[in-house]
Formats: sequence, structure tokens, C-alpha cells
Amino acid sequence: MNKSLPAWIPSAACIAAGVASLVWIGPRLSQRKELNFPLNPFGINRSPYGEVAAMAVQGPISTDFNVGMYGVARQKKSEQEGDKQANSNKPKGLRSGLLGNIHRLIEDMRIAHVQRTNPRPASEALKTHLRSEAEDKLRFAYRLDPSHYASYTALHFFLVEGISGDYKKLTPEAAKLAEDTIEYCLSIDNDPRPALTAAAACNNILQLMFESYKRGEDQYSIAQMEAVLKRFDQCVAAYNRIAQEWLDKGNWERLSDQRVGDIQERYQFNLRMRQTAKDTIERFRQNKPK
Repeated sequence: MNKSLPAWIPSAACIAAGVASLVWIGPRLSQRKELNFPLNPFGINRSPYGEVAAMAVQGPISTDFNVGMYGVARQKKSEQEGDKQANSNKPKGLRSGLLGNIHRLIEDMRIAHVQRTNPRPASEALKTHLRSEAEDKLRFAYRLDPSHYASYTALHFFLVEGISGDYKKLTPEAAKLAEDTIEYCLSIDNDPRPALTAAAACNNILQLMFESYKRGEDQYSIAQMEAVLKRFDQCVAAYNRIAQEWLDKGNWERLSDQRVGDIQERYQFNLRMRQTAKDTIERFRQNKPK
């Protein structure tokens, strides 16, 4: 008498076949370059949520960077003086005095948490570890929003400057970072601010080209410098066009006066650097040996 197979056997066979196929084809797929892409959990990178998150992490990144470089979280002198002035203006009394002591205790704990207490200088291994942690955080912030001005410029500085601040060079990694930033920022057509980040990337490339040229290296030609300057002009033109569209739609009024002032200051800075770059290229051309 024929008996039918248990219902679980076909299912188990299919699962086993699937696992075997995965084991066999998995390593081959992982070696294909076109399938190697950065993870983007929940699609937060390069999204509006990523832009907000990139702004939120600037403070912690600044603290980690200062701890890695100097061994202590630095506080601006103006902030310290403002805190002292605020405390001196508070009314005296038991309650206010108690709250003031609690506030000072919390502030001391915040500083002590990242303050270096070892009297010996940091070892090379510790410096390497701190630098790696800072770089990971800088890259994390950049991936959230590559158009964020501070995130890009901080990562660029980190890639081309040593931990002691000594000049290095335009490494292929830093050059690719700048190119990717320019391409991404110029693809954004509804906000003028990314165009200024792209202009900063062009300026960074030019400055490093100039340093290489002045040292007598033949890595970059005047024609290459002029090509980057042309892209610089494209970034400025993109900003002017989108900024005018914002003016017509009243979008500038949605930003705070401080943020608008920062953007205008950044724009004027880029214009000055663009003129300086143009004059530098012209001087190189005139002094070039014939």
C-alpha cells in the first residue's frame, strides 16, 4: 500500500536546495564590483531626514575631533564668558544658588567626560585610534548629506592634512571626494546652498593644485587648473540662478536671519577665492618658462 510522503519533506528539500544554491553562488556575487555598494539603512542617506541628521551631528563630531587632536573638548571663549555673565546676572537666593551649583556640576561633568588626564603625551597608537574614530564620524556625517558645507570641508581637511597639521597633497581619495561632491551638489536644482558646497570643492582642488605647482611638481598643468576654475564658475552660476528663484518664491524668508547671513558670507568668500584663483593662474602663465 503506497503511502504519501509527509508534507514537511518537500518544504525541507526546497529549503536545502536554496541554502545550497546560496552557498555556491554567494561568493561569486560578492566579488562582482557592480554589486558592491554602500549600505543605506532605511534610505536615510541623501534624504531630507539625512540632511537634518547631518546638521544635528555637527556638535558631537566637533567634540570628537578636538579630543582626537588636542586631548580635550574645547569650548569657545565667548561661550565661557557668556555663561559666567549669565550666572552673575541671576538673582541671589537659596533656590537660585542651588540651581547654579547643579548647573556648574553638570558642566564640570560634561567637560571631565572628555578631558585628558594622563600626564604623558598620547602614543602613536592612541593617535591612530582617535584619528580613525574621528574619520569614521566625519564620513558618517558626509554620507548623510554630501551637500552639507561643514561635513564636506571637515572631511576634506581630514584627508589632506596630517594630525600635526602638516600639508600633504591632493590624494586620489580627496580628489574623488571633491568630484563626487561637485557632481552630487550640482544635481540638486531646488536649493542654492549645495552649489556653494560644490564651489568649495572646486576651490579646495585649486588650492592644492597651486601648492603642488609652486613646489615645482609637474602633476598639474595650467590647462587643468583652468578647467577646475571653469567648473567653479558653473557652481557660482548655479547658485545665482537658484538663489534668484528662491527670491521670487519668497523661500529666503523661511530661513533665520543668521542662516541667511552665513550663506551670504559663504557666497562672498567663494567669490573672493574665485578671483584669487584666477589671478594665481594668470601669474603662473606669465611666469612659465618659455
